Amino acid sequence: MPVTTAPVVRGDLLVRVLCDGRLEPPEGGEIRTADGGTVAAIAVHEGDRVGRGQLLLRLVNPDLEARVRDARSEVSMIKVFATEMAWDIIDKAMQTFGAMGMAKEIPLQLMASKVRLMRIYDGPSEVHRFALARAIMSGDPSLADSVGELK
Repeated sequence: MPVTTAPVVRGDLLVRVLCDGRLEPPEGGEIRTADGGTVAAIAVHEGDRVGRGQLLLRLVNPDLEARVRDARSEVSMIKVFATEMAWDIIDKAMQTFGAMGMAKEIPLQLMASKVRLMRIYDGPSEVHRFALARAIMSGDPSLADSVGELK
């Protein structure tokens, strides 16, 4: 019987196996959230491949949504109040200095241009006022109290 030899070569050994079956994680899996909620929609189907960071499901949490709404309203109030106050202060300072308030040697002209842009960042102040008015008119008593404190 003839013997065949071959040189030894280092490399990967590839073996393909074809079979039918079901792949399951050995210990199961859990999905956890910090705030909880109710599953409103599932974005994947059984057998779908999923990747890291992919949306699997959508949760509904009325308490969390209310906190987000309140936070957005508060940010709108702060944005309008702070930029309008800064604009009024700079305008009064420019009035005090007269024509020198517009000169580049005094920083008021630069401040005025920056504050003017700040009044437009994150949406114009009028858009924020409209959103706040809509929230107040919807009957949110906490917003009405907050707006009353700003006056």
